[in-house]
Amino acid sequence: IMAYLALPQELSLDALYPAAWQSAKTMVIPISQPADHQLLLSRLDSFDLLSTGAYHIRELAPAWRKSIACTKIDLCLVPGVAFDLYGNRLGFGAGYYDRFLPRLRKDSIKIGVCFSVQLSSKQLPIDAYDIPMDYLLTEQGLIPPPLQNR
Repeated sequence: IMAYLALPQELSLDALYPAAWQSAKTMVIPISQPADHQLLLSRLDSFDLLSTGAYHIRELAPAWRKSIACTKIDLCLVPGVAFDLYGNRLGFGAGYYDRFLPRLRKDSIKIGVCFSVQLSSKQLPIDAYDIPMDYLLTEQGLIPPPLQNR
């Protein structure tokens, strides 16, 4: 399971980690690489090893990283500025997830995570390279597969 480590303005997934660890799930975090706007994936086994990295996001120091291939991800929890009910995502502008999502396996489940106020009933602008989410998750719960728009 790949899950982001939330910034203060994002829906926190911190409670998911201990529950997943207790269920013997491998938890993976994205680590931003500002030089090329790519996401490096690392296994996370404890919050105790985290420090503040690029963009003030919690991450592992290089010495603690355990690289994971994106093809190993079964479930990917994706942050965003906004999502629409079609599963489209408006990101933070640097394109990290636009570059990353196409590298996932086709059967990997993608869940867009946001607060309910970040959900738009109107379709967001999309480009050909945008990949829609399979589900949406807010503080109010999981939203079934989005309406089809493509």
